[in-house]
Amino acid sequence: MIRSKQFGRALSRTTCFTLVVLSASCSSKYVHEQWAQGKPTRASGVTELRPISHTMLASLKKDFSAEPSGGAPLSIGLALSGGGTRAAMFAHGVMQGLNDSQVLDQVDAISSVSGGSYAALWYYTKRLETRKAGIRDHRVVFTDCIPLWWQDEPRPSSSRKETELLIRAALLQAGQGDEGFKRMYQCKYKMHFTFDDPATGLAYNRDPFRWQTHLGRWPDIFEDSETVATGDRQGAPWWQAVKYGFVVLGEWIKAPFVETSDVAISYQYGIERAWGLNPNPRTSWSQAFSYTNDKGQIHTSEWHLDPDTATWQLLRALHNDKSAARMPLWILNTSLTPSENGRPGDVLYRDQSEIFEITAFGQGSTLTGYLRTDTPVIPDLGTSVRVSGAAVDSVNTFHPPAIRWGATVKNPFRAEPASIRLSDGGHTENLGLYSLLRRGARDVIIVDAEEDVEGRMEGICIARQMLKKEGAEMRFDKALINLDQVCSDWNNGPGKPRHAYNTSAWFNGVVPGEVIWPEGSAMPVSHIWLIKLGWDQAAVRRAFKDGKCETRAYPVSCMLAAYYGSNAGTTVRDDDNLYFPQLPTAGAAFNSSTYLFWAYRELGRTAASALQIKADGTLGLKPGTVIKDQPLLCEKSDLSAVSCTQ
Repeated sequence: MIRSKQFGRALSRTTCFTLVVLSASCSSKYVHEQWAQGKPTRASGVTELRPISHTMLASLKKDFSAEPSGGAPLSIGLALSGGGTRAAMFAHGVMQGLNDSQVLDQVDAISSVSGGSYAALWYYTKRLETRKAGIRDHRVVFTDCIPLWWQDEPRPSSSRKETELLIRAALLQAGQGDEGFKRMYQCKYKMHFTFDDPATGLAYNRDPFRWQTHLGRWPDIFEDSETVATGDRQGAPWWQAVKYGFVVLGEWIKAPFVETSDVAISYQYGIERAWGLNPNPRTSWSQAFSYTNDKGQIHTSEWHLDPDTATWQLLRALHNDKSAARMPLWILNTSLTPSENGRPGDVLYRDQSEIFEITAFGQGSTLTGYLRTDTPVIPDLGTSVRVSGAAVDSVNTFHPPAIRWGATVKNPFRAEPASIRLSDGGHTENLGLYSLLRRGARDVIIVDAEEDVEGRMEGICIARQMLKKEGAEMRFDKALINLDQVCSDWNNGPGKPRHAYNTSAWFNGVVPGEVIWPEGSAMPVSHIWLIKLGWDQAAVRRAFKDGKCETRAYPVSCMLAAYYGSNAGTTVRDDDNLYFPQLPTAGAAFNSSTYLFWAYRELGRTAASALQIKADGTLGLKPGTVIKDQPLLCEKSDLSAVSCTQ
């Protein structure tokens, strides 16, 4: 259920405005001035981290030999974009779909930014936990059931009886068909605690749905108590907003002495509670959840992920464990900003040299150089994710401490400057694409869940521009054939139309494309598989009203149809489209719900289900997948794109 829509939009605009103001007087050139003379004084062991313009097949072996690929080009990479809670939920759904088709088992690396890093944190903390607990199939963490209690049989006197009957019908059909959608069991009391899967023969007798249940109960990262979905609407944690308001005021007083604000720590702990904790199995409904990797008093603001249980060193050890199942490399993307004189880098300037990568095998950027080490500058995963998602970050003493979400760390690359500042990865490249191409990825799945209600394709356009500067080209010959026009219209001044796509009439779960490498690199074409956050609302409406879903004739998730029916009245003013799926980043983080989690998960799962591993081991679309052209429309501020004649 969507709530407080105007608040979400206002909060999002305020956040963006704050970012622009804070960065307007800063120059990205300052970052380069700090590092221009860095090579002669680099510390021992620091090597080059080549840009794509200097990457060749021969250089990959030298640059990435310590990583699990051994320096060979990556076969399949998964890029999870920024976008806060919205992006995390959608990315999680895409991972669900890739797990359903066994594509996820073949992914060599996951590159994440900001909200995409929340979803990556979930995946890697579950890999650590299933190995530690001796669970033989780590994929059990994706298992869930259909919550029929979302909509009970309506009362005869209900004013919404017809709508409630359609919602109930959609839920009863969910997961029950055999026409390409995921088979799922209906939630039943005993099944939660003793469950034998006839498809695999595996016996899950230890609360197999607990991982998905936990995610559904922690939709708001600024909430410190769980939400139990009953089918009723879920309210926003307004009292938390009041509390943080007082915290912000208090931090003004101690501003000169605060390195990381209490609000930033609360943000981190909220991410960790929602996406990092591993629930113990329960034996009954009445048993409260407990966790294997938490720290602090449960259901308080100090309750969070124990940093000692989730570190880069532990991930490296799991990679090196030859008896463990194959695991993709995690590349967490942050941005390098200077810490001297309290001057942050310009968040509006996009330069790949400022992408600072952290993995279990090394860290660095093109500017700083690269250091192969198992002790990153930020040792634990939770803090790393906070920094990757530090969208509202500043190091200026005269700015409120509440927006200091990044991290200032000791400089391991050379003596001066003594420290470096790491901040949101989206300040440079918000898709996570570049770090995968740098490793020669043959196939890249891009999960683009940026806030894009107008359909401007900002992340894709910025990535294309970044690649073009280095002599590479990203193109989409199907579906997005007018992308050049959309991207070039960014230069249009006031009063001039800007072209865009309608993300509420998004016809393609996956859009194929390719990256042509610079001439002379000898690198083969990299195939792109774009999964854009959007939906075909008309198709979902039709499925809901006709009472049919998850069939070839109605290829719509039944849970998504149920969500549409529950929220059909929450349309944008002056627009016939729902706020979903393009909810504002700030609003979705503060004011989410269990139902929203299910909707994003199933939207992502459905989109990813179009991909498969072909007989030759490469990635491709499943037979019968039809790619439709997205109509070129005109941008309308804060609304879906419309016909240019309107």
